[in-house]
Amino acid sequence: MEKKEIKKVISYLLAAYPKTDIGDKAEATFRIWENILKTFPYEIASEAANIYLLDGNKFFPNISEFVKLCDEVWQKHEREKQEQHSEDEREATKLLFSEPLEKIDKSMGHIAKLSVSLVRDVCDGKIKYRLPEWNIRQSEIEKLAY
Repeated sequence: MEKKEIKKVISYLLAAYPKTDIGDKAEATFRIWENILKTFPYEIASEAANIYLLDGNKFFPNISEFVKLCDEVWQKHEREKQEQHSEDEREATKLLFSEPLEKIDKSMGHIAKLSVSLVRDVCDGKIKYRLPEWNIRQSEIEKLAY
């Protein structure tokens, strides 16, 4: 995060807590906040500031509680990205296996139909990968293939 963005976040918090007295060492206090907050993206710190205010806190945050909140927000964003990535992969896999089973080339045979059906069921969430039902169906396919 850039210096001007850090100032923006701190100004936002100060506006919400007008009775906050930073004292005669405002510049030193800002440098401490700047050195610690610069690792976070502006969007994360801004969201953390909003959460802090919405939680109904009565006083200006100290740096440690604000950093903890920024970290929680960042972790939440990272989890959401991972979940979206997983969902995107499932959707892409569905597209790869979107042909109706009846249209699968006869040369591919029964094993291919069972395999495609298994992949579709996993993508649709009907069964879970590597759990008992999946293992049974996969071993049936392997028996036919070998």
